[in-house]
Amino acid sequence: MIDKQSMPLDSELLRFRRLVSDDLAQLAVMLQDPKVMYAWEHTFTDQQVREWIDRQLDDYRNDGIGYFAAIEKSTGELVGQIGAHWSDYKGRRVLEVCYMLKHAFTGRGYALERAKAMIEHAGTKLHVPEIYAYS
Repeated sequence: MIDKQSMPLDSELLRFRRLVSDDLAQLAVMLQDPKVMYAWEHTFTDQQVREWIDRQLDDYRNDGIGYFAAIEKSTGELVGQIGAHWSDYKGRRVLEVCYMLKHAFTGRGYALERAKAMIEHAGTKLHVPEIYAYS
């Protein structure tokens, strides 16, 4: 079981915090952008964005993990959401690295920086033997 107080960890370029209801407009920028949501094959409605936030709040309470707001340290802007969650993979429950960034903030290494930190943290502090990432 993951320590519910163990996340989020800041990285060199980003600060992380739990998502809150007030993030709705910023999350909608991502979740309603076809360029960001191409892998999901659909965008979200306003109601689905609200439900997304509620699901993350449940994940924090139940598992101590989920998507976290990624805040650019230099500007204070919410640039995306990056985290980890439990996922089913080939009949196993595995910890998966997950991220979404506003289209304007892709290609800056934010997801890779966070993924590396999370993999190290999962192995050394949380004692999770494997962490998955899907493309």
